[in-house]
Amino acid sequence: MEHLFPALTSRDAFQGPVLVLVPHPDDEVIGCGAMMAWHASRGHRVVVVHATDGSGGDPEGKFEDIAALRRAESARALEILGIREWRELGFPDGALEEAQGLEEALEELFRMLAPRTLYTISPLDNHRDHRVLARASLRAAHAACPPETECMVMGVNNMGLPNTLVDITDLLETKEKALRSFQSQLAYIDFATKVMWRDKAATVNIEDAGVKACEAFMRLPANRLLDFLEKAEALEGVLYPV
Repeated sequence: MEHLFPALTSRDAFQGPVLVLVPHPDDEVIGCGAMMAWHASRGHRVVVVHATDGSGGDPEGKFEDIAALRRAESARALEILGIREWRELGFPDGALEEAQGLEEALEELFRMLAPRTLYTISPLDNHRDHRVLARASLRAAHAACPPETECMVMGVNNMGLPNTLVDITDLLETKEKALRSFQSQLAYIDFATKVMWRDKAATVNIEDAGVKACEAFMRLPANRLLDFLEKAEALEGVLYPV
């Protein structure tokens, strides 16, 4: 039996155009903020898509218009990362499972943008919206993405089961600055500090002392997405039996 440590992969392995698809504003920076900045620095087209407006992100009503605030925070964060293109699909925050037309909207998006690299959420994440979007995005990517698309599945609430690590040591400060743009979310929990420690902890089995932090992904070819999704759903059933 061989070791299964995630492979430390050169960033040069990943090409544009790039689509980053997440449920809520800030999920993209948590999961792949450094890689987004790197893609932008290479001149790759990077499009960020939020499935919802993040209006559920203020459970105690601390802010007057949380949706507008989170849009402004996203714009600042993405500007820090060098990203100029982003959009919202407009589905309800906290209720993606009940939303109509999600998978069809994603298929249309994938056909229009034809990403060479797709960053999307893990079906093993903890938040319900995350798992719903993950399942819809993997099915839609199988149906509508070009066969050469590489799918980089990322955990936000947990690390998932990554098979690929990318060194982000030189981009740590940029990522943290972008994370700290989300003051409405930091009002509830200092997720920026936690994410920084998570990215540093991802290097636990990397011997190169110069690698201080990594973003972690489940890297999948387009023709294995449905197989992965089936196994992930089965694993969820084992870990969280009804």
